[in-house]
This record gives sequence, structure tokens and C-alpha cells, in this order.
Amino acid sequence: MKIAVVGAGPAGLYFSLLSKRADPSHEITVYERNPPDATYGWGVVFSEDTLTELRDADYPTYLAFDEALVRWDAIDIRYRDEVRRSYGHGFSAISRARLLAILQRRATELGVDLRFEQEIGDLTDLGDADLVVGADGVRSVVRTAHEKQFGSTFDPLGSRYVWFGTDLVFDVFTFIFRPTEHGLFQVHAYPFDGRTSTFIVETTEAVWRRAGLDEMSEEQSLAFCQGLFADHLGDHRLLSNNSIWRTFDHLRNRSWHHQNMVLMGDAAHTAHFSIGSGTKLAIEDAVALAKAFQAHRATYLPRSPSTSWSARPPSSGSRKPPPTAPATSSRSPGTCTLTPSSSRSTCSPAPGGSPTRTSSCATRPWSTAPTATSTVVRPASSRAPRTSRRCRSATSCWATGSSPRPCYRTRRWRACRTTTIATSSSLRRVTARGSSSPTRSRCRPTRA
Repeated sequence: MKIAVVGAGPAGLYFSLLSKRADPSHEITVYERNPPDATYGWGVVFSEDTLTELRDADYPTYLAFDEALVRWDAIDIRYRDEVRRSYGHGFSAISRARLLAILQRRATELGVDLRFEQEIGDLTDLGDADLVVGADGVRSVVRTAHEKQFGSTFDPLGSRYVWFGTDLVFDVFTFIFRPTEHGLFQVHAYPFDGRTSTFIVETTEAVWRRAGLDEMSEEQSLAFCQGLFADHLGDHRLLSNNSIWRTFDHLRNRSWHHQNMVLMGDAAHTAHFSIGSGTKLAIEDAVALAKAFQAHRATYLPRSPSTSWSARPPSSGSRKPPPTAPATSSRSPGTCTLTPSSSRSTCSPAPGGSPTRTSSCATRPWSTAPTATSTVVRPASSRAPRTSRRCRSATSCWATGSSPRPCYRTRRWRACRTTTIATSSSLRRVTARGSSSPTRSRCRPTRA
């Protein structure tokens, strides 16, 4: 597949490297109008849930992030001379420049074509791409070209903010409220690299104008804020990086895709900086989109040997089970049979041999339901899909009216899946737990 990604921000880069890692045959080109080392903004905040998502999506990238993260679990609220601290908030932050450098390096290692200082003025510049990904921010060229089809709407929130940095390292996420004769100013501050913190100043449009900030230059507004928060900054100073006052626009899109185009990150939705989740949501968009393409491709097309996610059936429509792989064991596999007419489950080995890794516990949740009798054979060479880390004991089969009974034991548990199978006369629950290294098999019939 030929993929063109517009925008080399966190979302565009992460989607590109995940897609290339999943299928090296993809031809992926990323277009970015700025140089590789240019970035606006300071730190990026992640939640613990997002870090877990990053760890599972691409472990080498996660390790590189982990070395540079600053972590904290509290929030400070400062108003006048009072400080209130709230605990139990797990956050991590990283320098935006470091984040982009890690993603650029990883994408290049995997073979993604990164083209910097190349601005896309028209979508025809992208050639015959099979997929166009708009990850180019709130003023997206991809979205603007089809704004009506995407159903884009902008809603200005009516406040002004400026994004500074500071060499004061805050120890936690800090909110500062500062009353003045002009009105109230507030700060969102957090550390991100052990030497620097983000320092965002926000106020209303009316207060911003009364303070004369609408007539100040970048240097003058920096000096104004330096004096305004001198009690909190002490001997430390504010830093500027294209730090001009802006208005936050709440962007919505009725649809995030049109024809062969899809939007991610700020091109699809904006998140207010006060929740510290803009980049977090953009990267989660990239993970979700890459997984969706792999699931879709694996359902209808041959999978690449390097595919990194388990294939999942589509959310709607018919589902067909994959062809059964031949057993590698010299013994014939046994079967587990669910008989609706009797409230018990019967497991029996194949004639002339002891049971192998075979059980109805290994069934996959295809929508085609069994009828009077359901017989499922698990090839000895197959592995159960990895969906949980909670398997602790031997595999068990549940049938209506019977007690749990072990089917086989293993030395190293790899997966655990719960599947509901609807039959013509009853509803039976099968819990599947699989292993790649069994030590012994045991499958005895259940006594009536």
C-alpha cells in the first residue's frame, strides 16, 4: 500500500512507524513543511494508560521514551498565599523536541521516507497514494481541501493564552491563580526534562486587552508575565519559543474520513491545553488507526510475517474462520464436544493415542454458531491469541450444570480468552487459556 502522511508531528510519525513495522511492504512517505529540528511548544504530557498503550504498540520506542520521561503523581493549586496539593494523579512528561527526535529516528530505522521542508499546497502533490493521512494540525491542508465533506466546525472559546518555558523545575503539575487590577490570570505549569518546565499563561479576552497585552510585542509580553509571577518564579526566568498570544479554537468534524483520506490529532479534534492531553490523544489516534488497518487487512488479505497485532474479525458483517493449520504432532488430536441435549462437556482423546493440546477451550469467537453438537479441534502447532495476562492455573471448560474440569496443564501461560457460544438449546461459556510449552495433557470424560 502506498501511504502519504501530511505532517511529521507525533501522530503522523507514530502512525507511519507502526504501519511500516507491521508491514514493511508499505511505501510510506511523510511530508513536513518545517525542518526536522523545528518545534513549537515545550513539554508533552502522557497519562499512565497512554504509556501502557505505547509499550504494547512498539516496545523500542517506549524504551526510548521511558529514558527521557519525568514522572509525578500530584497536582498543586496555588491561590494567593495558599497551596493545596492533590495526590493520586499519575502523569509523565517529555520534551517535545526529544519526543520528535525519537520518533524520527525510529521511523527512519524502519524505512519510512521522511521529507522535511516540503510543503503540500494541493493534494495533487501527493500523487497516486492509496491512503492520505492528514496529521498536519488544526489548519490541516487535507481537511481544508474537503471541509464540507468532513463537516468541520470551529468554536473559539474566547480566552487568550501564551506558551512559555521556564528554567524553574516544578516538582508536580501546578496551577497558579493570580488576581490583578485588570482581572484574573492563571498558569498551567509542569516539568518535562529535569531542567525546564512548561509555563502557560491564560486569561480572558477582556482582561488581556485591559492589561494592554494586545499592543505588546513578544518580548514585552514576556517581561510583563515575568513580573506578574515573580513571587512564584523567584530568580528563574521565562523562556520564549515563538511565544505569542493565541486564541484556542475548539475544532469538531462530523467525520474523520472521506474517500481515501483520514484525519488524526488536531486535524480531527482539538483538546484544551489545561487537560494536558493534546499530544496524548494524537498518539492514541495513531495507534488506533494502525491497529484498525492491520485488523482489516488481515481479514481480507494475506498477512505479512512481521505483522505485530493479532488479526481481529471486522466489527460487522460475516466472519469466516481461518483455515485450520495442520497438526505438527505425530499423534492424532483429540476433541472436546459440547452436547446441548445433555448438561455436560465430554472430552476424549483420539483413537490410538493420548490427548494432545486439543480442547473446545481454544475456540475463536466467530459469529457462526454451532448447532446440535459443537466439535472444535485445536492443532498441536497453534497458539492461543495473547489477550490477557491473568491466566494462573490449568485450562478449564465450563458447561451448564457441571463443575470446572482441567483439560491440560502448562508450564508457561500465554493467553486467556472468554468466549460465549450460542447453541440451539443452551448458552454455554468456554474459557480458553493457551500455552506454547505444555508439560502434560489430561482430558478425562465428565461423569454423569
